[in-house]
Parts: sequence; structure tokens; C-alpha cells
Amino acid sequence: IANSITRPIAELSKQTKTIKDGGYSSRVAIDSSDEIGVLGDDFNFMAESIEANLDELKKNQILLEKAKDAAESSNKAKSSFLANMSHELRTPLTLVMGALKEAEGRLDGAPRHRVAAGLRNASSLLMLVNDLLALTKLEQADRQLAKESTDVAAVVRQVVANFQSSGTSGRIALEGVERAVVAEVDPKLLTRIVYNLLSNAIKFSAADEAP
Repeated sequence: IANSITRPIAELSKQTKTIKDGGYSSRVAIDSSDEIGVLGDDFNFMAESIEANLDELKKNQILLEKAKDAAESSNKAKSSFLANMSHELRTPLTLVMGALKEAEGRLDGAPRHRVAAGLRNASSLLMLVNDLLALTKLEQADRQLAKESTDVAAVVRQVVANFQSSGTSGRIALEGVERAVVAEVDPKLLTRIVYNLLSNAIKFSAADEAP
């Protein structure tokens, strides 16, 4: 009687340690219909459940890794497309702006004003293209801030002057930027930020109110 009790218990203890060490396929062999046999069946059911759950977890982990790889690949393809497109657009835009600047210097009156407007629009488009290129570099962690001592107020005044020359002078109220405000910033990135902020302010404000 003692052996019929202690032997199954020893087997349960042994297999419990095996499962604890990672042997989740381990099972106990107890051929009995008494309480010890029921305990052995419950143990095997528990071991099977653990093994099945771990297998499912491993499958899900593999699927997640594949989805992550696919997302990273898609993101790289998008960044590469945007970078290539930006480079392709920037070259002809630069040439167009050069031609417009040359024409502006030879014209007077209304024709010169029309060429100047075209030049401003081309400059705005070029800034957007540069923004796309900068975005792809930021996503690829290649973009480094080129910080330098910059008069932030002067940057704001210059951007505002560009907008005012394009016919929005009556919609822009500029205050508090008369004196120099020097800070360590990336001047090109700051110019883009101010331009985008002002552009959105004008776009989403009524025509009879200052943005």
C-alpha cells in the first residue's frame, strides 16, 4: 500500500521538476483509478494546456515578428520613394527659380510683379519639397540638427516679409519681434516651422481677421 502511494507521488514530483525546467512535454504515467490516478490525470491535463499555450504564444510571436519586418520594409520603401521624389523635384524647381530670377531682373512694371509672384510660389513649393526630404531623413535617423546662434526674431520677420510680398500683408499682425532674440537653433528648420505655422494660420483663419 505504501508503494502504491509513494511511487506515484515521487513520479509527480519528478515530472513537476521536469516541467519547471522547461520540459513541457513531460507527462506522468499513473495507472490507477483512485485519488492518486485522478491527480495524475489532472497533472497531465495541466501540462498539455501549458504546452499548447506556449506553442500558440510562439506562433503569435513569429507572426508579430513577420508583421514588424513587413512594416519596417514598407516604411523604408515609403521613405526611399519620398526621398527620390524630393530630389527629382528639387532639381527642376531650382532651375525654374533661376530662370525666374534672371527674368525678374530684366522686367519692369506688371510683368515683373507677375514673375515675382511666380518666383515666390516656386520658392514655397521648393520649401515643401525640402520638408519632405527632411522628413524622410528624420524617419531614417539621418537628420542632425545644425544648431547655430540665430536671431529668431529676424527669421520670423523674414518669413512674414515673404508672405506680405505675396498679397497677404493686410492679414498679418506682427508684434514683439523688433529686437533680436538670439538662440541656438537650426535656422533652416526654424524657417520651415515658422513658414508652416503662418501658412496654416492664414489658411484656417477668416479673410477679415489676423491669423
